[in-house]
Amino acid sequence: MGLIKGDPVTLVTLNQPLSVSGNYDASKMWVSVLVLVTTVALMAMNVRGAQIIGILFGTLIGWSECFARGQDDSIFLYPFDTCSPQQLAADLSNANATADGTGSGFDNSPCYCYAPQQVAVLPEIKNTAGAFTFGALNNKVFWIAVVTFFYNDLISCAGTMIAVTGKAKIRDEKGNLPVGNTNMGYLADSIGTIIGACLGTSTVTSYVESAAGVVDGGRTGLVGITVGVLFGLSTFFAPLISQIPYMASSPILAVVGALMCTSIQDFNWSDVEESVPAFACLIMIPLTYNIAFGIISGVGLWVIIQLILVPYRLARKEDPFVKFKMLFEEELSHDKMCAASCGTFLNELGKNDDDKQKK
Repeated sequence: MGLIKGDPVTLVTLNQPLSVSGNYDASKMWVSVLVLVTTVALMAMNVRGAQIIGILFGTLIGWSECFARGQDDSIFLYPFDTCSPQQLAADLSNANATADGTGSGFDNSPCYCYAPQQVAVLPEIKNTAGAFTFGALNNKVFWIAVVTFFYNDLISCAGTMIAVTGKAKIRDEKGNLPVGNTNMGYLADSIGTIIGACLGTSTVTSYVESAAGVVDGGRTGLVGITVGVLFGLSTFFAPLISQIPYMASSPILAVVGALMCTSIQDFNWSDVEESVPAFACLIMIPLTYNIAFGIISGVGLWVIIQLILVPYRLARKEDPFVKFKMLFEEELSHDKMCAASCGTFLNELGKNDDDKQKK
């Protein structure tokens, strides 16, 4: 959405000023905000397909402006923090100063606005499909990369399924997915990954953005099949679909992120044994741009905390590995884990002492 930008001192900061006259990117930022509030308002009114309407609304604004004013005069040029008139004028000046007359400038600028030049094209995969090379099989770096991608894909798939099924409320009474359905989810993800790699595409895998479809009522495999067919058809319309501007799509991702927060609404955030690792998981996913790294950081922190608490539990005459053992119980729940936390144990001791004093 462009509201946040990089900063050499604080790493990130607000992209200010927020006025259109003082910040070239502000036009895109305010359209993004408009798309966001429009989508949320439609969702609040229970309008089906609110996210699609929001994307179409933002896309119509971007395309209309780009067609009407052209690349040189558009106020919706991308990338962010690059395309102000002052920067473009400097590029043009530098281009004119070169001996051969080449450079950036308006004609060869890296800046662009989104507007389709074609509607459909016949897709070609001859340059990527089956482009295998086996020379790296004897290189240990190759196998390290394979293992790294494997656990990234595995954990990302698990995190996506947990999040989306939680939003869809299709888990059993224990909060678990049926084993058969889980296996099929992993199988579909792995087959997609293999076929996608053979065709030379980026990883074909499950995505947490599926929550947007869940909100609109998607619950069965028929939804996934329909989406897959539409994805296949979209390859013919890549020139059109690829021109959807960020100011139309980014707000929808923000909405999806907000919807996913409902999965933690019943979490006991007062239990530091559970809440701090959970927070580490939540915050590391966006900061590292990787679901796997987030889950690993949360799980690793939880294990370290439990190991540090072993002597303390022994002194309190508790089972030092009580939480590790609970991981293998069939009827495991978040409430049961919190009940076994040291803080809960101390609270219970305090209550018992109060009760004795009252008596």
